Amino acid sequence: MKKIIAILSLLTACNVVFSQDSLFNELRYATLLKVETDTVISKLNFEFAAGLDRSREISNLGYSAFINYTNVFEKGKNKLSLNITGAVFHLPEFNKRYLDSLGTLPNYGRVMTQDSGATAFAAIPEVVYSRKLNNHFTWSAGNSRQNLGYGYRSLILSSSASALPFMKLETKIGKKITFTNLWSRTHSYQRMEDHFDLNPKYIAVHTLEWKINKKWSVSAHEMVVWQARDSASQRELDLHYLNPFLFYRPAEFSQGSADNVLLGGSWKYAHSDAFGIYGQVILDEFLVSEIRNRNGWWGNKFGMQFGMYVTPKKVSGLSLFTEWSFVRPFTYTHGSDVQAWEHMGQPLAHPLGANFYEWYTSAKYSRDKWNYSASIVWAAFGRDTNRNVGGNIFQSYVNPWSVYGNNILQGNRSTLFVVNAEAAFQMTPALQVFGFARYRSEDRRIDPFKEAWLMVGIRKGLSSVRRWDY
Repeated sequence: MKKIIAILSLLTACNVVFSQDSLFNELRYATLLKVETDTVISKLNFEFAAGLDRSREISNLGYSAFINYTNVFEKGKNKLSLNITGAVFHLPEFNKRYLDSLGTLPNYGRVMTQDSGATAFAAIPEVVYSRKLNNHFTWSAGNSRQNLGYGYRSLILSSSASALPFMKLETKIGKKITFTNLWSRTHSYQRMEDHFDLNPKYIAVHTLEWKINKKWSVSAHEMVVWQARDSASQRELDLHYLNPFLFYRPAEFSQGSADNVLLGGSWKYAHSDAFGIYGQVILDEFLVSEIRNRNGWWGNKFGMQFGMYVTPKKVSGLSLFTEWSFVRPFTYTHGSDVQAWEHMGQPLAHPLGANFYEWYTSAKYSRDKWNYSASIVWAAFGRDTNRNVGGNIFQSYVNPWSVYGNNILQGNRSTLFVVNAEAAFQMTPALQVFGFARYRSEDRRIDPFKEAWLMVGIRKGLSSVRRWDY
């Protein structure tokens, strides 16, 4: 067990030293430098862009630069993947508003700056080693983003959060069932009066996915968070949660512990490659009797998601996507703020945390050498003012503002509207020039805010690296 703790501690150190956000989905396509053999693939990618940010009747010049290097080494049953990204960017005004006292930015993790100034630097390391033990078992370890679910967002474990130091065991049972275990040692990152406090904790996740047939897939998820140490003891890696086939909730109950256990489920119906629907549910805590009473008990903590994608056959190159999500107040929180469902100051699930509704839709169209994309985000969420209304997942749920009468959007209600649009021209098979426009409006009782952003740039080997959709 000491060796396992040492491995996870070493991987966790990457998260303390560097900012995390893998951008893996955006960085995996074309290349600037490409060297291929039977066992090695190396890629060097980049993007440079500049533009104007206008907010509060003031225009500011902004810029961004991304350089990414990936290397995949594969030999026999062994595979080693390396993905390193360096980013320098002049933050738009809305980014600076999100850059809190922890220096943490959604989708990028902790930025490497001395203060919350306009210019930020992020170093994003990812490394994953995997080995296929036999036809049934595959083991992997490293530092990488994780995602559970079939949608753009995830209410369980999201790729929009920072990369995680992890160990994973994947077990295949026949052709239709896959059982996956994931363990991680990370930190709750908190700012005290005169220093940053890194409280180590562990996360264990297991997922059972059943591909019922060619159209239907369902998954069941169970997650647990526990502190490595507290004022009473030093638990470190709990042996109970190392058992791949153990149910966490009964184990936690039998020990009389106060660990944070969450349950989840995902499903997908793929009618064809052109049409599909999916959904997800997160269950943190609830009582059926309290749900039936409809009295807004604070402990009914859950969320749901529904989505659909369409690729019209009559319009070649067009794809449409839409998704609806909601999460009740106090979901993902715990009596101990260290054991919240978060990682290094970022939610592990949805970037809005809890106490919200969100609708996301997007469209993509390609024709000849032109690529167009657009997305719209509408969200309504409630945030804490001078009382705990359940919107801040980093705050303990002890002493909620009210035991009953809790509803989504309570607190300082905000309405978010974001429009993103991009047009890109393929000059060569790898090189693109593009223009990007963005409008963001956050309407709330306290400090409403609007901003517009326009950029032009050039990229090679990358699709868009900006996930400005929050």
